[in-house]
Amino acid sequence: FDNVTGDINYRERSEKALGYPNPTKDQITISGHQPNTQYTLTDMKGAIISTGYLQQTKESISLAYLPKGIYLLNFPNSNLSTVKVVKY
Repeated sequence: FDNVTGDINYRERSEKALGYPNPTKDQITISGHQPNTQYTLTDMKGAIISTGYLQQTKESISLAYLPKGIYLLNFPNSNLSTVKVVKY
């Protein structure tokens, strides 16, 4: 936030990560990112479920322990857009 002009500065998320299968039952495979990309999985209220790093350019994240619902997979240190994940 710029205190002088009142403008909000934000970084445009220009790259898309792929999450499949989506909806999913047990795990989601993420691709379209660089190695060692940080991720954060949150619920719809913003509570952090898990964090970690995707070491390879195609990697799976287990969701088997989570209840059914909608989750958001964010990539805080990259230009990747957020992936909405539906767990059934």
